[in-house]
Parts: sequence; structure tokens; C-alpha cells
Amino acid sequence: MEESMNISHVSSDAIEEEKKKKKKRRSQYGISDLPDSILHHIFSFLNIQHAVRASVLSKRFRNLWKSLTYLNFVTSADDEQPTHYEDFVIMVNNVLILRDKSDIVRLRVHFKNEDIAPHIESWIFAAIQYNVREVDLRVHALYDLPTSLFFSKSLKVLRLSLTECVRMFTFPSLGPPMLEVLILKFCAVVWANNISGFISACSSLKDLVLEEVELEPEMTYHIKNGNLKRFVIKDEIMFANESHCIFQINAPNLTAFTCSIEMQTEILFAPLPLLNFADIELEVKTDLTEDEKQRYLWQITRLLNAVRNVKSLKLSADVFDQVAFEPRVVPDCRSMQFHNLTYLSFRTSLSRDCIFTIVELLKISPKIKTLVIHVAEENLTSGNMGECLELGCMLHHLKVLKIHGVIGCVNEIKLLQLVLEKAIVLEKMLIWTSKYDMPPHREKRLESFRKTLSTVPRVSSNATISFF
Repeated sequence: MEESMNISHVSSDAIEEEKKKKKKRRSQYGISDLPDSILHHIFSFLNIQHAVRASVLSKRFRNLWKSLTYLNFVTSADDEQPTHYEDFVIMVNNVLILRDKSDIVRLRVHFKNEDIAPHIESWIFAAIQYNVREVDLRVHALYDLPTSLFFSKSLKVLRLSLTECVRMFTFPSLGPPMLEVLILKFCAVVWANNISGFISACSSLKDLVLEEVELEPEMTYHIKNGNLKRFVIKDEIMFANESHCIFQINAPNLTAFTCSIEMQTEILFAPLPLLNFADIELEVKTDLTEDEKQRYLWQITRLLNAVRNVKSLKLSADVFDQVAFEPRVVPDCRSMQFHNLTYLSFRTSLSRDCIFTIVELLKISPKIKTLVIHVAEENLTSGNMGECLELGCMLHHLKVLKIHGVIGCVNEIKLLQLVLEKAIVLEKMLIWTSKYDMPPHREKRLESFRKTLSTVPRVSSNATISFF
């Protein structure tokens, strides 16, 4: 009996010991046991200095940094002080010299101290030797664009952001044959024939982004590329003075276009048969003369006519509020049709003229399914509708209307009433009231707005109204 109890006791101790060993083994299993491919993916999000420091944590990590394919040399504001400049240069040089011979997927250098400018050429050249596919430079200044970039047969993505550079760059007449994405930000470039020829020479280019790029005034810039899919020009282009310039775009395969520019910049397109998406934000100065207003009306009309094949369209407030869309003034508007448009979004003050603009857009956009309106706070109640709105046709496809920033004014009621009476298949009307601090009379007006809207007849039996 005693022997049996001892055996049982020993067995219990052995089981407990085995459990402890298993628990210890499980606790030891961690990131160092992951496959190399997963480790490389995790380390691709780290700055290279952190990846190198991680080598002391595990034998497995000791030489892992040498085979990393994503090299991120990104500094903080403190690191960019002159006292850290030499340490940064030494670190980049050592990594590029001591790493193994594996290809580099991405070289990212973000350092705003202008002292590194002389070293960038050699870093780019080293990366090119390792068949780098993506170069991302965000630096304070460059003496010149590294020439080795433009002869690379592996480079697919080039992001160039120069935060304080005033040097005018000259692009070569030949472009990297595999370059698919070109993003220029805060760059001063010699445009005209120079960069136009470069963009045309990039036979694989699909994505072109120009953001706060300083251009030469009073020039016409030609962008011609048969493979370009997306073109973005945004955040006020900076000019030496207030002057007019023109972009002429010949990109028959373009599918997406985004602009956020001043009206002094005019964009003219060759036919865009494949365009699906356009986001147009135009900044117009106040107090326009009659001649300026007429010219901008024609300019906006030409731009809208160029993107008339889109399925999704976003428009800024100035398109409505400063130079209202008026067929009486711009005869071309009468024949323009957005035959493919299913999604329309815009920001507007919902003044009387803007309401008529919306009605005209609905008339020439027979297939709209989703309409999104962002009501601007400024001048919201100016020009209230005195007469009854008339669309003149039914809305056969509109299913969803979203309106943001509602305060309960007369014009809002008029517009929503029109939609409820004309949208045959309307399913949802989603209304977000203004988040601004509202005085008591506005609260009462909103309550009256809700009650009035609930009594409006709805041509669609499935239509629901929701407030947020």
C-alpha cells in the first residue's frame, strides 16, 4: 500500500515537472523563432538604427540587419541637429558597406540637415548597385539630382521631397525605364520642355504626383504619357508672382485625376475616355471682376467637360460659391452630360445660386446613385430660395443622399424636399446636423426642420430619413 502511494506521488511530481518544462518552452518561443520572411517584414517598419540595436537581443538577430531589404534612415528633430550630422552619415555609410549582397527594395532617407547633401549621390549610387526598387528622399536640400537615379533599370518608385530647397533642378531627357511612380514635393524644377520630356520618356509611368512644386510663371507645361493612370496636382502651386499658367495633359489611359490649385493654373486635357475618378478643388479669390468671373466660368466648364466620363466626382465649394455653374452664361453646359456618373460629392454654402447649380448637375447626371453634400458654415443663409425648385425630371437611380453640417435653413428644406419628391428608388437620406455651437434659435429651427421634413411626401416607399 505504501509502495503504491510512493509511485503515485512520484508520478504526480513528474507530471508537474513536465508541465513546468512545457511552460518554460512556450515562454521561450517568441519573435526569434519566426521565419526569416516574417522577421524581415517586421523589421521593414523599423528605422535601421533600431534594427541594428536589436542584434544584441538574440543570436538569431546578430546578422539579420545585414540582409534587410527595406532600409529606413529616418531621424527625429533632435537627431537633425548639427551635432548628430556626422553620426548619421557614418551610420548610413556603414550599413551600405557592411550589408550583404541582397537587393534593396526601398531606400528611405529623411534628414533635414542640409549638410548631408554631398553624401546623397554616393548613397543613391550604392543603392542602385543593389537594384533598389524604391527611393524615398525627404531632405533639406540637394546640390543636384543624383544622375544615377535616371539610369537605373530597377527603380520603380521615386519620392522626392525637398523642404527648404530653392535650387532649380534640371531633369534629363531620358527616364528610368521601369519607373511607375513619381512624387515631387516642395521641389523647384525647371519645367517647360525639360521635365515634360522626362515624363514623356518614362514609358512605364503610371502615377504622377506634384505637390507644392514651384514652377516658372507664364508658361505652358506639356505632360504627355500614354501609360499614366493617376495624376495629382495639389496644395497651391507656388509661383514667383501671381501669373497665369497652363498644363496641357495628354494621357489617354488616365483613370484618376486630383487637383487642388488656384484658378490662375489652368488645366487642359486631351480626351480622357477611361477616366473614372476626379477630385477638383479650385481656389478662387474673392471680389472677382466680371471679366474674371466670365473667364473662370469658361475655365471650370472646360475642366468639367474634360472629366465628364467619370463615375465618381468630388468638387470644392469655390466651384459652386464663387463661379456658379450657370448655363445661361456658359452655353457649353447645355450639351454637357455626365452619362457615367454614379457618385457625386461637393462642399457648398447652399446659397440660392448654389441650389440652382446642384439642380443643373442633377439634370445632366441621370445615373447618380449616391449624392454627398458638405454644407459650408459661411454665408449659409444668404440668398434664400423664394421660388419653388423644379427639376423637370425624375431621379431614377439615386439611392443614398448624405448631407453634413445641416442647420435647418430654408434652402436645405427646399433641396431635400426636391430629392424626396423626385428620387424614385431612394433608400436612405442621412442628415448630420452642424457640430458648431448653436444659439437657442438655431436649435428651435432644427427641431422645426425635422418636423417639416417628416411631412414631405416621398415618391419612394422605401425611403428612410436618419439624423445624426
